[in-house]
Amino acid sequence: MMKFSLILPVYNVEKYLSKCLDSCVQQNCSLKEYEIIVVIDGSPDHSLQIAKEYQTQYPNIKIVEQANGGLSAARNTGLRHAVGEYVWFIDSDDCITANVLRNIYATLTAERLECLWIRWDNVNEAYQIFPLYDLNINRISEIVYTGYDFMKSVLGIYLYAWSFIYRRDFLQNNSLFFKDGMYYEDTEFAFRALPLLKRIRLYNNVCYKYLNRSNSIVNSINEKKLEDICTNMTTAHRFYIQVSDYALKQFYFKCYSSFLLLVMKEAAKSGKKQLKDSVHRVVKRENMIKVFPTGGMGMKMIGHIYNALGFNVAIALLSLLLHHKRVKR
Repeated sequence: MMKFSLILPVYNVEKYLSKCLDSCVQQNCSLKEYEIIVVIDGSPDHSLQIAKEYQTQYPNIKIVEQANGGLSAARNTGLRHAVGEYVWFIDSDDCITANVLRNIYATLTAERLECLWIRWDNVNEAYQIFPLYDLNINRISEIVYTGYDFMKSVLGIYLYAWSFIYRRDFLQNNSLFFKDGMYYEDTEFAFRALPLLKRIRLYNNVCYKYLNRSNSIVNSINEKKLEDICTNMTTAHRFYIQVSDYALKQFYFKCYSSFLLLVMKEAAKSGKKQLKDSVHRVVKRENMIKVFPTGGMGMKMIGHIYNALGFNVAIALLSLLLHHKRVKR
């Protein structure tokens, strides 16, 4: 029986793909028990050749080629080709821990889970571990929750697609796919998927290394990216207003606050007045009066200033701080 489908979207990652594939094949399941679906998303580099070399050694590697459609489209293509009982979306510049699949599968089946949320390490390009931006969980609990209760009790602000391992039939039965052409599509997907879950729990073991690289999508700035951050921020804020449960309100409060502080930082970093004004218009329209200060010490300070003195003062100070940091370098 095919237990897992590991889905790897690939675009311009030839420098990292071998390490990712090595981690995926170094598992304690037989090759007949899991498949690795490599989706070449119109990648112009040598990623396809690297994948083909691995395929000659590992027959459980499937390669799917398509015109470039972005991360969401590549994940959706992988999902449509998947036959495993469980699906794990793995970014192809990251890697997973060796020999984790057997224990993960045992947990998923013993608990009859629709989803398992894993833990991870942030690493730099030298694969040195560095701290998370903010605490990634509210508390460690290995009991089984509904999706809503998991959001209230365990989840923090991180909703990465690769941190959730789903039963494939749960995704199929609920017609869950990623929104094409969107940055930060993980959050938009999680906002739709989590409330539908009846059985989810935390797997309190580090199973994933998340590579933070300077030229990744997350660390680049463009207008479309800021628009999509604002979309997730607005969605979370509207949920925050609508729900009455205090713990669930806090979850959405932290989510929209982290996106607001992030989009302010990105707009300030760009130095473009029109981007700052665009973010401000959304903040005013949605009446985002307060934020939950989150992140490192500097961003928490900006959050407190936002609450005391408002958006304009907070983003002006943030712009000055970022300019000072650039000058010092």
